[in-house]
Amino acid sequence: MTLVEVTRDAVLAAIKEYDDGGRRTFLHKYGFGEAREYELLHDGRRYDSKAIVGVAHRYATGVALRSGEFTGGVQSVVRLLERLGFEVVQRSSDLTDLGDGRLSASLERVLQAASAYSSTDTPAMTARTAAARDCAEVIRESLSALTGPLDKPDLYWRTEVGGRRADYSPVPWIRISSPDHSPHATEGFYLVYLFAADGSRVYLSLNQGTSEFRAGKMRPVNDARRLEGKAAQARRSLDDMDLGVVAAGHIAIDLHGPSQPVGAESLRRIRNYQHANVWSLEYLAGTIPDDARLLADLSAMLPLLSRLYGNPPPTGKDAQPTGDPRQPAAGNPPRGGGNRQGRQLDAATRTAIEKFAEDQAEAYWRGRGWEVTRVGHLKRGYDLECGHPEHGELHVEVKGTQTAGEEVVLTPNEVRHNQPENDCPAQHALFVVTHIAVEREDVPRCSGGRRQVFWPWTIAAEALTPTEYAYRLPTPSDTR
Repeated sequence: MTLVEVTRDAVLAAIKEYDDGGRRTFLHKYGFGEAREYELLHDGRRYDSKAIVGVAHRYATGVALRSGEFTGGVQSVVRLLERLGFEVVQRSSDLTDLGDGRLSASLERVLQAASAYSSTDTPAMTARTAAARDCAEVIRESLSALTGPLDKPDLYWRTEVGGRRADYSPVPWIRISSPDHSPHATEGFYLVYLFAADGSRVYLSLNQGTSEFRAGKMRPVNDARRLEGKAAQARRSLDDMDLGVVAAGHIAIDLHGPSQPVGAESLRRIRNYQHANVWSLEYLAGTIPDDARLLADLSAMLPLLSRLYGNPPPTGKDAQPTGDPRQPAAGNPPRGGGNRQGRQLDAATRTAIEKFAEDQAEAYWRGRGWEVTRVGHLKRGYDLECGHPEHGELHVEVKGTQTAGEEVVLTPNEVRHNQPENDCPAQHALFVVTHIAVEREDVPRCSGGRRQVFWPWTIAAEALTPTEYAYRLPTPSDTR
């Protein structure tokens, strides 16, 4: 079967479908397995190269190619993609030899134990603990390879298993942290595998301590907004890191609170994990990726944790980890040599993303009969001033992001302009473009993106998370 009909636009369309539905759904729908040797690297994410080409054939001709209808490899798929201007890389072998399937299998075993959950020491709970310890052992064995590119000899990494105090918790966990920065699970930031109480999924979460010393003992934090605020502030400190894992990660997680009765503190602790999540990658039960991919995901998350510990992310040649940056597994990102892990967004890229989003917004409103003027440079608290003979005046705030757009950052001026007490006579709308792909050449070029329009738009106070305060100092009592 010939591939000559496949175009660059068709490949980009296949990539978009892959991102929209997630890796597992995409491969299953079209009958492909995981890439064995070569992956397509696009905008910091990795894709199964043969599957992308097979589906790109559908966008070019109307007929998708199945795996058995053409060959992959250097002479066909790789040559085609490179001719179309894409980068193709070999799957890294550095992580392939690690784990040997034990990590994936052990994660599944922990999830399977959920159906027999008990707060007491039953055989099922003993088996759950053993499986979690197996996971931790694989991670410990692999950490030197995963953290080597961080070049931080001062960081000592520790892996520990949790999920039991006096009784077993419905949500077991496996934590990776530096004792110097997070000596206990109750404080500091860390990476943690969090297993849903119903056994449906496990998250690799960048999380934080969720307990405090109160009434003579460590207890779960009562103020969810405080945890959400710290998580939002952490995301702000990471938003200049151009990582596929950030674009593919999730802010909201659901640990599916236990169906069986548990104590109030145990339930609060589970909810706190959800409120405290900074970024996470999700794996569904029964479809846990192989060890190479799991360890690649962990490798991609470690620079985020390192940044929160006060260490700058690796750049340049040091941004090429032994393990790959992550690839979308169940909707998440990549691995391997030549990845962009740790590279930071520069001013030109930020400007390109903002302009691309504004271009999309202007085209959207003009296509619906509105006159549009760009006013963002005037700092009025919105980006587009729109007028319509029937609908009147509309002020549109525009946001662009490479992420899934679960959260956007608003300035005080943008919030103030939207409030009823501002007495603005115009209608208000929020226009968000998510999943923007950026190709970094001499001049950054944006493409793709998914549109979200909120109109009418009024900011609910409960949807805002304060991340910092400006404090005006009183008169000092001593100025020495």
